[in-house]
Amino acid sequence: MNLLQALTYFASEAFNNLLRGWRISSLAVATTALSLFIGGTLILLGSNMTQAVDTWRSSAQVVVYLDEQISAVELQALRDELGDMFWVESVVEVTPEQARARFRERFPALDEVLKDLDRSPFPVSLEIATKGDQEAVAGWIAGVSQRPGISAVDNDSEWLNSMNAAASVASALGLLVGGILMVAAAISIASVVRLSTFVYRKEIAAMRLIGATEFFVRGPFVVEGIAQGLAGSCLALATLWLGYWGLGELDLPWFVRDALLGFFLNSRQALALVALGGVAGLVGGVIPLRERSGVFG
Repeated sequence: MNLLQALTYFASEAFNNLLRGWRISSLAVATTALSLFIGGTLILLGSNMTQAVDTWRSSAQVVVYLDEQISAVELQALRDELGDMFWVESVVEVTPEQARARFRERFPALDEVLKDLDRSPFPVSLEIATKGDQEAVAGWIAGVSQRPGISAVDNDSEWLNSMNAAASVASALGLLVGGILMVAAAISIASVVRLSTFVYRKEIAAMRLIGATEFFVRGPFVVEGIAQGLAGSCLALATLWLGYWGLGELDLPWFVRDALLGFFLNSRQALALVALGGVAGLVGGVIPLRERSGVFG
């Protein structure tokens, strides 16, 4: 019997084992799928958030809100002074009317609230695009906020740094939680394979009596474990895609959509996810065969 015939025999026997014990095999497949789904979700979330932060950072700016009492002359002087700063790339004045139009466009459901207000909540502001070292820019901004005529300064880099930290935490959690759950999946698969070896212990003994090698005796059980791992990873990938597609159908705010739905796993990442399930199945299939349980050893 050549290698191809041997692999065909292993696959046939593994398929029969899975069919006969499909209830308990389903449990191992579900455990693997859940492990990879949770880990994959966290990693996908972290990757999307990182990409969104990089995109938003390219258009990040500093917004300087001005006092209501500032005169036109003082406003122009401040604008010219800020524009001459080394850190400043451009300065754009935003009037209260323009700010309200932006608010209405981004949050149309809240526009009715503004109609009940006695005065506009939007002050005159200056939107400043910065350049150079961001740490040095942050120090410069701290000094600007103390200037007369300026009521507040909003630096986009601060919350972008927080978002970037959250993305790193999500990715790290995905690796940690996914790793722990993959160990649980391998143990679950090992339990199923161990049970199969016990069920077929008489057939295993008969094969040895007629001179079958350990390669042919153990092969079907290893393939059975790999099949369970691959089935679980394919199920996790399909569930992950359905969840991604389902969220895409919802009417989510643009920033939530950017942070969660920027992209799905590419072909290399999807193959890695499937392969990870196969590795868990391989480990789960080999462990029982190395134990001196009376069937093997």
